[in-house]
Amino acid sequence: MAHFPRARRHRWFKESANYLEQFREEDGTFLFPASFLRETSPSYWVGGGRIGIEEGRRTAGVRRIESAFWMLKLRRLAGR
Repeated sequence: MAHFPRARRHRWFKESANYLEQFREEDGTFLFPASFLRETSPSYWVGGGRIGIEEGRRTAGVRRIESAFWMLKLRRLAGR
């Protein structure tokens, strides 16, 4: 929904973006729970599933990289 200006102004969007901020670590990186970064084959185009950085994608390091990618993408789309 971040693509749409009207959605970005909505309270739901702002609260959701603030919720994601709670996953910021002390060093400024983000580490989303594994359940936020699901890998399902039918979601290539819709939810970004299976963007897989590497084989061991459930490691904290890989989740940290993927979490940063999604957070930065969301911020860029939201104009932050």
